[in-house]
Amino acid sequence: MIDVNVTEETRILVGAYHRAWTANDHDAFHSYLHPDVTFDFPIEIRWPEGTVVDLLDEVVDGLEAVQIYEARSPGGRRVRVAEHLTVRDGKVWRIAPVFDEASMRAFMAS
Repeated sequence: MIDVNVTEETRILVGAYHRAWTANDHDAFHSYLHPDVTFDFPIEIRWPEGTVVDLLDEVVDGLEAVQIYEARSPGGRRVRVAEHLTVRDGKVWRIAPVFDEASMRAFMAS
């Protein structure tokens, strides 16, 4: 059975986390991360200067969430990412993005 309160708390946390990192608010971003956070990134991601990120969808269930977003570079290149987030102790504990690596590399080079 889904705990509605836990799901809503997770929704609020991951929403704030997403807004902080897309606004480049480093202090707020780090405040949402668990001290033992794990980043499961297959490659290092460096967004081109001026990248805009739009949250397209979000699914939250208990202590887990998936956010799907699209990043757009100033040159018009786009890449979509699904990010699986796990919460522990009220903080984002694990971040595991899923994306096409070739598309991401081309996006970062734009």
